[in-house]
Amino acid sequence: MDKISIANVVDFRNRSDASRITMMNNLKKTKDPKEKKEGGNYWVSCLSAIKSALKKDSHLPISEKLKKLEDTLETEENKNNKVRWQRNLDILHRFEDYDFSQLQPKNEFKVLKSLDEKTPLTIQGIPIKIIPDYVMSFEEDGIKKIGSVIFVGKIRQFKHEDLAVFTDALYRYISLNKAEDFQVSKEFCIVVDFMNLNIIKYSDLDRGELASKLDATLKDMKKLVG
Repeated sequence: MDKISIANVVDFRNRSDASRITMMNNLKKTKDPKEKKEGGNYWVSCLSAIKSALKKDSHLPISEKLKKLEDTLETEENKNNKVRWQRNLDILHRFEDYDFSQLQPKNEFKVLKSLDEKTPLTIQGIPIKIIPDYVMSFEEDGIKKIGSVIFVGKIRQFKHEDLAVFTDALYRYISLNKAEDFQVSKEFCIVVDFMNLNIIKYSDLDRGELASKLDATLKDMKKLVG
């Protein structure tokens, strides 16, 4: 079985029993590498600008992408594409004046390369794919720490319990790959829902304010893998 995206895990937990079986049967099929490249990310236009704005600590990438998408929307004739561009525009408008500093430590920090080529996260024997959008290192009280951010969202918005699953997986992935060199920051292991700007930190889970259903969901998935 190919690696299952953490988004698939969240999707699975919100499905009916019958739909779960169909989903797992589809996921068990080995996909052709060419098929994996088709389709693309529905939100790629807005997300690329948001990630760039965070990494550059500047809102300029967002304003530039807004202008580009507005121009594209004016000449687009395909109805489905028009809806897609408008939705991406709506997301970008939410980030025009977004305070990115809340996703960063107050101490001096360094932006690191992503970890998507590192050791994969495996839980209940199931390989999980999770790609951090932003990774940073910093020092606090003499301790070398590492933090990370991912942006998630869908038209039918995620519940807080869904975001907790993303956050749990992100923390475990960073811990798996970087715990030898850094202490993983619970406060700056963050998931941002770009649809409504909700933020969940691993520290929320650590304090018991939210519970993650990651392990329980993967146990249910494992039963259907066979």
